[in-house]
Amino acid sequence: MRMRRHDWPAPYGYQIVDSYVADDGASWVSSFSFAPFGAFSARNGDGGEVYVIDGDTVRIAATEDGGQMGVVQGFFGAGCGGTGWILFRADAPSGKWAQTVARLKGRPVGSACAASSSALTRYRMEDIALPFIIDGAPRTVTLPTIISEHFNAATLERSSALERTFMARGVGRAIWEAWSKHPPTLGDLAQRCPGTAWSLPPGRGWFLVDCRYATNLVTADGVMSGDRYGWPPKDVTLP
Repeated sequence: MRMRRHDWPAPYGYQIVDSYVADDGASWVSSFSFAPFGAFSARNGDGGEVYVIDGDTVRIAATEDGGQMGVVQGFFGAGCGGTGWILFRADAPSGKWAQTVARLKGRPVGSACAASSSALTRYRMEDIALPFIIDGAPRTVTLPTIISEHFNAATLERSSALERTFMARGVGRAIWEAWSKHPPTLGDLAQRCPGTAWSLPPGRGWFLVDCRYATNLVTADGVMSGDRYGWPPKDVTLP
């Protein structure tokens, strides 16, 4: 990796989100690295997400973050009578949302199938002007981008939380936003979340409560790679 994708604010933000293709060629990883931004260390809160291409569907198969500390969480459903965490499908339209209700359950990788929950999911593809910082210089880059929204209930009216992911062509997971019906507790969202034309609440009474804008590109020494980062563990069987 000759450039690392830090989040905002400059110069180094709080987290690096590097995106790279996995060895199997049918999945890819967005790794989450915190200072000192080295190889994977659960004690630092490091982790990542794994995305798989499943026919015409892209799913988030597994994740690990600082709140799980060494536990890889799988999103079961595919193979368990449900769908898993649908990120988007090949029919992503422009100018409108495609919509479905996903059926999934989050459990540690290696768990058996369990009763699943419903999650309203909608996605679309648009050309989006994305805010970048490239070696300290602000720049706007317009890229074809999938916007994926994952709610915590089967309908918008019943939902109280939303995770919105922006997957940009040639970049991977460029932006992640968390929305809630409860006000935010973080005090620096204005510096961390520069916003896009699509960074809007899904309805009245929603608040942006967290974000990662992995568009702060910093030249690196080329030593780090996906293999050296070392996540996910080699023995993980994805759901």
